[in-house]
Amino acid sequence: MQPTHSIETALPMLDTVAFVFGACVGSFLNVVVWRLPRHESLLSPPSHCPHCNHRLRPWENVPILAWIFLRARCSSCRNRISVRYPLVEALVAIIFFLLWRRTLTEALPLYSLFPAFFLAGTVIAAGIIDLEHRIIPDRLLAPALLAAIVFSLLWPTASLAAPPRHPAGWLGLAGIGNQPLADWIPPYFLQSAVAVKNVLLGAVGAGVFMLAIRKVGRLLWGRTAKRAPTGSGEVLGLGDVKLLIVVGAFVGPDAIVAVIFIASLLGTLAGAAMLAFSRMRRGWSLPYAPYIAAATILWLLAETQLFALIQRFFIYI
Repeated sequence: MQPTHSIETALPMLDTVAFVFGACVGSFLNVVVWRLPRHESLLSPPSHCPHCNHRLRPWENVPILAWIFLRARCSSCRNRISVRYPLVEALVAIIFFLLWRRTLTEALPLYSLFPAFFLAGTVIAAGIIDLEHRIIPDRLLAPALLAAIVFSLLWPTASLAAPPRHPAGWLGLAGIGNQPLADWIPPYFLQSAVAVKNVLLGAVGAGVFMLAIRKVGRLLWGRTAKRAPTGSGEVLGLGDVKLLIVVGAFVGPDAIVAVIFIASLLGTLAGAAMLAFSRMRRGWSLPYAPYIAAATILWLLAETQLFALIQRFFIYI
């Protein structure tokens, strides 16, 4: 579905709003990435330089532009500001813009952007924290899991796991169910029940499957801790399992299978490339959350196309 003429006239402004909003969310995620692993409050104290505690003025908090105007240095102590800050802000801005455009062109409910934005921000923060600290804080994942349930209750037809987003129904898990029930249950309650069912199936399915993988990996690796991919004797950390539970709660049982497959493929390719270039040393660990984040965002941006690709892949093998 192409945008109507009335939307086309406002499209440049709406595109700008989506991009700017994404940049602002990216700025907040920078705070999350810095403070959560250090067990600091997200609200207090206000944004400040981590070196000299200089409180940032409003113009110093402008996403992307402030880093450029300040020439990547604190205005007080002149310590360098990491390039990660504008990169995260720009990345989230671009992803939010693409999510907005996909919602518009595929005629998805506009309020489905809320769970999509929330999930994208969560996995990006989890991926960066895992990359830097090899942990995924529960303080990030627990609110996200609750949000998945709340979104499914508030807007059941806009849930990322709702049947309209999965026309192929390739596993048949996200369907409406028994049609006679729809004859006497009010539509909203039926839709809410289906949305919550998909949240639970996605979360529980992801958790059970990944815990089984973790158990099998533990049996295979045994006590050879330094040889295991995580460097701890486990092939998969509990934080990764929890993150996939959250993703499963958002995207539902059908999609989480694809997300796990894509994340595993990306992780395998990255690991093989590092081995080929001798970048992996004994005891070196490979964080999995960045690949979960990449797979989740790819799914949010192109789930229809990815469904078709995965189906063809399994047909050929």
